[in-house]
Amino acid sequence: IICAVVFLSGISIYVVKENMKSQGENHLAEITRTEAVAIAVSYVRGAEESNITKCRKYRSRGKNKYCVEIYYKKDKYEFRIDAKTGEVLNKNFKKQ
Repeated sequence: IICAVVFLSGISIYVVKENMKSQGENHLAEITRTEAVAIAVSYVRGAEESNITKCRKYRSRGKNKYCVEIYYKKDKYEFRIDAKTGEVLNKNFKKQ
């Protein structure tokens, strides 16, 4: 009985470690800078990548994010994009 318990415990630990390993690999997968730029540009009709004035990756509240700024036709657009999901977390617009 003791051998069976030790054996099953070993299998359980192996399964948990493999699960954590696969989750870790998924956790590391993030969108690229190019993808973040494309997401932001898709919100500004007529804008192109050449209108990007800033794109930086940073960490806030435990999440990696991109801050993307676009100047287009004298107006400023700013986006905060979740680096893991590509979700736009925040959009700001300033008319110049």
